[in-house]
Amino acid sequence: MVPSDIALLIAGPILVSLLVFEANRENKVQYARRGLFRFPLALGLAIAACLGTSLLYSKVNPYVIYSYPNAVLFSLVALGFVVLFIVLAGAAWLLPTPHQTTTVLIESLIMWWIIIIIDIKGLLERRAFFFTPFLYVSTLISIVAMLLRTSRPEVHTLPGAIRLPESNGTTESSDDHVSIFARGRTRIVDMVKGWDLDLRKGVIIGTTLGTQLGLFIVLMVMKDSYFQYQQPREIMLVDAASALFLVLPLAIFMHKMHWSIPILFSLVFIGTFFFSLFIFPFTPYSPAYLEFSQIVSLDNGTNVVQVAGPRGYTENDIVPHFPSFNNSKDLHKCAESPSGLAGQPESSFCTWHGLPTPEPPIDLLTVIQYRLLGPAVTVKVTYSLECKGYGLEFGGSPQPRWEGVSRAEEVNGRVTETFKVWFSDKVPKYTARVSCVWYGLEKKHVPAYTEANLFSPSWASIGGDGEGLVTAERYIDIE
Repeated sequence: MVPSDIALLIAGPILVSLLVFEANRENKVQYARRGLFRFPLALGLAIAACLGTSLLYSKVNPYVIYSYPNAVLFSLVALGFVVLFIVLAGAAWLLPTPHQTTTVLIESLIMWWIIIIIDIKGLLERRAFFFTPFLYVSTLISIVAMLLRTSRPEVHTLPGAIRLPESNGTTESSDDHVSIFARGRTRIVDMVKGWDLDLRKGVIIGTTLGTQLGLFIVLMVMKDSYFQYQQPREIMLVDAASALFLVLPLAIFMHKMHWSIPILFSLVFIGTFFFSLFIFPFTPYSPAYLEFSQIVSLDNGTNVVQVAGPRGYTENDIVPHFPSFNNSKDLHKCAESPSGLAGQPESSFCTWHGLPTPEPPIDLLTVIQYRLLGPAVTVKVTYSLECKGYGLEFGGSPQPRWEGVSRAEEVNGRVTETFKVWFSDKVPKYTARVSCVWYGLEKKHVPAYTEANLFSPSWASIGGDGEGLVTAERYIDIE
């Protein structure tokens, strides 16, 4: 929390309390309980509606947030607006109250004050609700403009504002009947007395709409950079919170709006809602991301291609178009991926015998083992300059006891790693996998990768780990 936030948290309630106290001393504030729970009820229903709709999007069509993020955001904004209008305008029509605007303003100020106190971390920059101080200041300005009306000598009663009692014709000729604030009025306060009422209403409306426009512009500019690697569900929940932040300050006007405005927002919601649910989520400008990898055996020359991507699209709409996948009869498998890719809530993968790689160099990966005295074997693994090694891997159970002994790098760039493996009396032989990434093989020289890019749809993008698309492996029996 920055010092400016602390100053706002302290100064805001003090300023409002002083103005209310002054108005109360002059008997220009009328208290009423009707309408106190309208804004909290509207807030709760709007939160439930926006969060529920965002979760529905993430379940039915999650990837739409990448291709059509504005449609999702606009649908949530329109939904939040319509819910607030139905509750607040409906309550004002059924049970009219002359101070709904003031009530909503004060309750909004309390809400922003609490959010600043909570100060949730991690959404944009270092703070979850980074724009809350601006909304807090905007609401505070509106409340001050509303309460300053009580310092006018004329008495007015306006719908949705503080009700001022009629003048009884008496004058304050004695200091006993003059408040401490009235005795100390300065020239600035005397100027405030003559402040035209329409100008004050313009300040309230202009401040609120100007702040919301600023928030909208900030969200449009910053959203892509901050949501790049997040899951669709997380982004949609953030959109729901952003939509609420955009429409909640407008709650002070809901009961005074013409019916045509909520009808327009209703039409926007209906259109964007069904669009976001049923539109195909990928485009050439926002494609489905798939990850390519290929493993080549240095023992027998066989290879296995694997492509992982969005579940449902990878195995049904992308990989079946690859000729090598259809021609691979002995290995033809698609399954759910145990770990999802970045930005994908659910991923699947397909494996098959793909197009062969170029002939690997003889010295790409060599293994030498020799038996020591006692129940131990030394294994030396040498990687060429084009290969980045992963050492020994033992599959199955039980695992042997083993350790890395040394690592040496030669002048020509070759790396040799030495391992020591111990046997037990119960297991006379272990099978180990030795592998390395073949970084010396460029993408354009990998036929299976070229095929995947050539036959994939225009709305899919095949990627990989830089130039390291191919992994070379050997299996050795240690006995």
